Amino acid sequence: MNDLIMVIFITAAICIIAFILRYVSLVGTKKFRMKINNQFGFRPLRDTEFSSVNSYWDKKLSHKDTKHYIDDITWNDLDMDKVFERINACRSSVGEECLYAMMHEPEMESKALSDREKLMGYFDSDSGLRLDIQVILSKTGIKNYNGLSSFCYDVQSKKLKRPYIYTVLAALPVIFAALMIIKSSIGIICLIASLIANIIVYYYLSKRIAYELSAIGYFSSVLWGAEKICKACSGIDNPIIYNLQSSFQVFKKLRGRLSGVAQQKISDI
Repeated sequence: MNDLIMVIFITAAICIIAFILRYVSLVGTKKFRMKINNQFGFRPLRDTEFSSVNSYWDKKLSHKDTKHYIDDITWNDLDMDKVFERINACRSSVGEECLYAMMHEPEMESKALSDREKLMGYFDSDSGLRLDIQVILSKTGIKNYNGLSSFCYDVQSKKLKRPYIYTVLAALPVIFAALMIIKSSIGIICLIASLIANIIVYYYLSKRIAYELSAIGYFSSVLWGAEKICKACSGIDNPIIYNLQSSFQVFKKLRGRLSGVAQQKISDI
């Protein structure tokens, strides 16, 4: 009888805790959405890290991946940095970087401009959908100096040198563990040595590529946001949405892998 009472008590406690956590989560989400909605249409109140925001545009320009653009002299004469700060209501770093690049490289084709106008019309007529997208982008987040632009244009420089070494190091503990069956003393010594070697290489490599791992972590957040936006906007008939959906499909299989790797590595660093 006492055991039954204890089971009922524990079950009830778990249910109450789960209810409280769910309630707190719902209240927090509601407040978050309300805050974002109340900020819509007002001037952003945050400082801009232009050395971070301009990273994508600088890479794009240096690789001559542009047809026409506003040069720095004209940009500064028009004080366009202040214009950017005035209209920048982006809720993600990639959004800020793309907006900065778009302002440097104005769209001239009437079809592309018409598609943008129609997409803005969708969001203007459906405030609920607009708020959903803003929440998704807010969760993607602002992360200055995220490093994604270098992956767009300098991907070859990100490759690990002599990757076979890491494959060999990963296999050595397994091989030496099997050797213990034949020669236990030698196997144990070799196993300990291989583990020490793996630990040393791991921490050395982690410090070297910490910046890249941070970029991968943010890229994972961007892919998460892209997936959510694709689903939220699935009913919108617009080439910009189609382009987003087709672009996301290229990276869809990577999303889970990037998330797990990034979270584990970044927490270690």
